[in-house]
Amino acid sequence: MIPAVPKASDSAYMKARKHELFRKRAGIEPVIGHCKSDHRLGRNFYKGLFGDSINVMLAAAAYNLKRAMRLLLCLFRWGLMRLMAEGKWPGVTCNACTCAYARSF
Repeated sequence: MIPAVPKASDSAYMKARKHELFRKRAGIEPVIGHCKSDHRLGRNFYKGLFGDSINVMLAAAAYNLKRAMRLLLCLFRWGLMRLMAEGKWPGVTCNACTCAYARSF
């Protein structure tokens, strides 16, 4: 839905509602751009209307999977740092690699 420009005769509620729609659209456009460049939404290799919907769903799934994996990695790093801070993780006593990996967190 493309929001219309608020008219001078619109009420304050309608102006605020149209402003919200503009802000929502402004938040969606960068996501579509990233899907086009990073998740192969720019070119469709599937045939027909059903192929178009499959392509969009696959690109959205790839985008969401990337976000979920990034969150999982962040949670793993946070848990590892917490275990190392409590002394329950044997990262400090490693002599083979001088704990360079353990100190990078």
